[in-house]
Order: sequence, then C-alpha cells, then structure tokens
Amino acid sequence: MKEPCPECGIPTYIGSQHRWLNNGDIINTGKPDERITFMEFGFFDPLVREVERVIGSSIEHIVSSTVQAAIRMYVESLLPPGVGDMIRAGTLSLRNLDDGLAEIAKLNGYGIFRYYDMRFEQDEDDYYTVDLIHPYSLYVCTATHGAAMEAMLGYDHEVAYEPVGDDVYRVTARPRPRPEELKRRLAPRTYSHADGPLELEKCATCGVPRPLAGLNWNVEEGIITSPSTGKRLSTTGPNQIQPVLDELEKELGEEIPRLVVDAQRRYAREGFFPDDTFRDEDAFRRELAVRGLGVLESLKPDAGGLEICLKNPCYPLILVGTVQGMYERLTGRESDVEWEVDSGGALRVVLRARGG
Repeated sequence: MKEPCPECGIPTYIGSQHRWLNNGDIINTGKPDERITFMEFGFFDPLVREVERVIGSSIEHIVSSTVQAAIRMYVESLLPPGVGDMIRAGTLSLRNLDDGLAEIAKLNGYGIFRYYDMRFEQDEDDYYTVDLIHPYSLYVCTATHGAAMEAMLGYDHEVAYEPVGDDVYRVTARPRPRPEELKRRLAPRTYSHADGPLELEKCATCGVPRPLAGLNWNVEEGIITSPSTGKRLSTTGPNQIQPVLDELEKELGEEIPRLVVDAQRRYAREGFFPDDTFRDEDAFRRELAVRGLGVLESLKPDAGGLEICLKNPCYPLILVGTVQGMYERLTGRESDVEWEVDSGGALRVVLRARGG
C-alpha cells in the first residue's frame, strides 16, 4: 500500500484508490460516483477563521458536521461490508482497524493519527482518542477521526480536541447522534462522468499523472509538499468542502461568496500554483486537471486583465479567488473580478486590473 511504484515512486495506494479521468476529474475507484481532488488545501482553515472574524461567531459546528459526513462516505468505501458487526462481536479489533486507516491518512497527506486511549463497552460513554500530529487542516483532520469511527461502527460521533504540543492535538470521538435535519441538508452529491478532451501523461505502471512524481512524499509523517511552492497537498473532495460553502451561504447570506473569493485571493497571492504555470495555458490546464479541478477551456489575457472558462469546475469560489490572487501576484496590480456558473456548469471568470 505505501510501497512506492517502481516506475514513478508514488505510493501504490494513490493509483489503486484514485483514477484521473479525461475531463479534469478524479474519482474514488472504490466508489466511482464520488469525485476527489488532490490539491493545496492550506486555504481552508484561514478561510474558516476569516468568516468567523467577519460574522463575529463560530461556524465550527457547520464545518465539522459537513466535513465529517462526507469523509465517512470515503472511509466506508475502503472497508468490507459488515465491519461494524465484526467489531461489536469481538472478531475484529477496533484499534487495529483504526491503525490501518491512520496509515491510509498518511498516504493522503493528512498527517499522523497516533493512538492515545479508548473505551469500547458499546454504550454512550465510549470514546476513542488519538494524537493528531501535523494536520494539513485542523478542521478537516479532526473531523476525519470522527468520520473513521462512524464508518467503522456505523453510528454518529461528535469530536472534541485540544492542543497538547507544537502542532499536536488530542482528538476524542464519542458516540452522539447527529440531528436528522442536518443529515438531510448534508446528503452527498453523486458524481456522473462526462467525457472530455484532456489526456494527462500517466505512469504506465500505476496510472498516476506523471507531474505528481515531482512532489515530495514524506509517507511516515503524512506530509506531501510541492518543491516549487512549499505548500502541502492532500486529497479532499467536493462532498467535503462545497457543502460547507453552501451551508455558510444558506445560514449567513449572500455576502459569503465574495468573502470566500477575497479570502482565497489573499491566500493565492502568497503563491498557490507554480508561477510559470499561470503564464502558459497548457501548463495551467495540466495543473488544474492533475488536481481534479476541471478542464480549462480557455485563458484569454490582455493588457487590462483576463478571461477564463473552466468546464466541470470543483470549488468555483476557490478557483475564482485563486485566479485573482495569482494574477495580482504576477502583475503587482489590484483587480476586480466577476464570475458566473452558466447553464452548462462552466465557470466563466472576467478579471480586470484596476486603473487599467
């Protein structure tokens, strides 16, 4: 599983569990109707904190519940049928199974989940505690622990955490039912493939796009980084993140999309993709597709700004903010941006430099 592919050096799990398609998508091979992304995700925690700062209250309950429900679906695709019954019957060790999932989390770039303590008497006083070390996202990774418990045992959990060291958090999951109304609102979206024109160059042995071989894979620490930007990458998916953005807009109003775009603009100005890729349409198209973000149909720069059309986009608001931030980073100019997702699902972005 964590053994490197003999041809490209990427852990064999990545190619066995994920498949890159010809329309800029990645799917979960164990659940082909689930779309996956593999990307720089450091924007998410700062985005959550920025929303909280602007509205003056915590949104962690929305984030945790949404992300946890979606990750549970991913983890369930890794497990055999009836696993919860085997654990309750004592024929399968909960700890051994969770240790195995922790190894998969490292391969996906989530950091380290190290066992700390547990109680499993099959009642409401049960708990399972791990130390989470170097998480790529505190919000997502703490929810991942709860999702793993839910997937293994088959019932809802809530998660609490506290810092116990430098980038180390003690995370405890306990059985707690999730409100039925929230479950209905967080129902996962199923993915349906539509062919596209894109063919990525892939490893002939494991099928992973060759550009991923240029990343730094620290499997033991659960950290994947880009040598050109220094940013971490990890697997996520629109079922994990897009519902968070949708729920925020439902609860907090129409100002949320602009807030999300602006927060991502400022993050992307620090460097998101390698700078050279944004100057080259083919390179930018490849970088988006490798991350499962869709297919770049057109990139039209001019003296006053640029226009982009992206088909089958993941995270439209994040993509808009990324394009704006990268443009401002490369040109040194402030900008204004407008966007729409048209009736065919394509994201169209028009960006204009201020004063130009």
